[in-house]
Amino acid sequence: MKGEGAGDCIDCNRCVVVCPTGIDIRNGLQLDCIACTRCIDACDDVMARLDRPKGLIRYDSQQGLHHEPKRFLRPRLALYAVLGLMGLGATTLAFRTHTPYEANLLRLAGLPYTLENGNVRNAYDIHLVNKESHRVTFTIDPLTGAPFAFVIPMARVTLEPLVGAHVPVFVTIPQGSLQGDARIRIRVRPEGEGQPRTIEAPFLGPSR
Repeated sequence: MKGEGAGDCIDCNRCVVVCPTGIDIRNGLQLDCIACTRCIDACDDVMARLDRPKGLIRYDSQQGLHHEPKRFLRPRLALYAVLGLMGLGATTLAFRTHTPYEANLLRLAGLPYTLENGNVRNAYDIHLVNKESHRVTFTIDPLTGAPFAFVIPMARVTLEPLVGAHVPVFVTIPQGSLQGDARIRIRVRPEGEGQPRTIEAPFLGPSR
């Protein structure tokens, strides 16, 4: 029979036998512990057979180990709640500002403009990205009228889900008609429920 104050451990060694790393949890938490909790299950099983309280091996706080009342409302929980609300707000904002597609009007690499037979020509590139989970067809229409002349080889583009494409655009204007800071505007319209988007860029030419 054990002496007074010896504790409930009966030295059955079950906690050591079931441990996959071979440590003795009775010596305290150790670096090799992988938190598999097999020692907890083995000890509870032995305690149940002996009609003794379970939880001889357990995860607990310092207050719990000293049988002190536990505090539910703690500064750490308040901090976690604030961080959770901030994360929820950021996620909601991201979903609300999500756009079903991207459309950007870029200038092709190389010369900013070319002169040919008295005309000034600029070359652009429309970068389209379909962010939807289904196939989408886009229609590309110039909004800038005369004297600008547009050549769009791919006026309709069909993109698979999460796929991007580059559409070349060539714009020409008579050299004498170029005045001030000219800009071109192009409308990209997805078929279906998507909203059209207007993209624009400056038209470059020789200074007068």
